This record gives sequence, structure tokens and C-alpha cells, in this order.
Amino acid sequence: MTADLKEDMTADLKEDMTADLKEDMTADLKEDTRADLKEDMRTDLKEDTRADLKEDMRADLKEDTRTDLKEDMTADLKEDMRADLKEDTRADLKEDMRADLKEDTRADLKEDMRADLKE
Repeated sequence: MTADLKEDMTADLKEDMTADLKEDMTADLKEDTRADLKEDMRTDLKEDTRADLKEDMRADLKEDTRTDLKEDMTADLKEDMRADLKEDTRADLKEDMRADLKEDTRADLKEDMRADLKE
């Protein structure tokens, strides 16, 4: 009977220890899994944040570049327009001066011819 009791107690003790061990191992595994999951989520979040940041920075850079380009193009266009206007104004002025000179020369020539005819 003592042998049977020992055997029963050993079996019960084994069963209890196995249950406790399983419970401890399950708790440890849950903790480890949570820790791994948190780490994975942090890594994913960092990656996503980096990607979003890169995307935002690219968008900002594009916008800044567009703005700079527009400003440069506007300045170049203004400069070109000023140059064209200057050129056109010079041409018009030369034409006007030639016309005036022609007129004045004709008038002077006529006057000289009249004077020569009178003499």
C-alpha cells in the first residue's frame, strides 16, 4: 500500500509540476511574444515614419524647387522682356529720328534751293 501511495503521490506531483511548468512556460512565451511584437511594431512604425517623412520631404523639396524655378523663370522672362522692349524702343526711336531728320533735311534743302534760285 505504501508503494501504491508513493506511486499515486509521485504521479499527482508529476501532474501538478507539469501543469505549473506549462503555465509558467505559457506566461513566459506570452511575455516574449508581446516583447517581440512590440519590437516589430516599433520597427514597422519607425520605417513607416521614415517613409512618410521622406515622402513629405520630397513633396516639400518639389514645391520649393517649383517655387524657385518659377521665380527664376519670372526673373528671366522679365529680363528678356525688358531687353526686347529696349530693342523695340530703340528701333522705333531710330525710325522716328530718321523720319525727323529726313523731314528737316528736306526742309533745309528746299530752303537752300530757294535761296539759290533767288540769287
